[in-house]
Amino acid sequence: MAVRLTIPDRKPLWTQKDAARLADEQAERTVARVRSGRGSDGRRFKKRADGSASTLRDTGRLHASITGTAKGDVARILADVPYAEHVDSERPFIAPTDKEKAEIEKTIKATVDERLGVKS
Repeated sequence: MAVRLTIPDRKPLWTQKDAARLADEQAERTVARVRSGRGSDGRRFKKRADGSASTLRDTGRLHASITGTAKGDVARILADVPYAEHVDSERPFIAPTDKEKAEIEKTIKATVDERLGVKS
């Protein structure tokens, strides 16, 4: 005798669409922060050799290359120019600040709580 169990589809708690939305939001926050002259540590970038403030913007290619992507449920922020890694090693900019990390955690928690039916 066999028993067939049908397991209902369960909506995932975190999806690729969620990760893509989060990645886009974080990419926007990163660009805004970099334009304001602040790095991943939240502090101002070190000054240029001529003493002027740095926003990592000479041609605009670096800023324009900062994008968010998602694969599966993983969000990624990229700076897609050949020199981005070198710039980041001198003036870290791509990683989220502590405040941005808190925003990311808040977004994920709110999404998952909503799907679980948790009232906050």
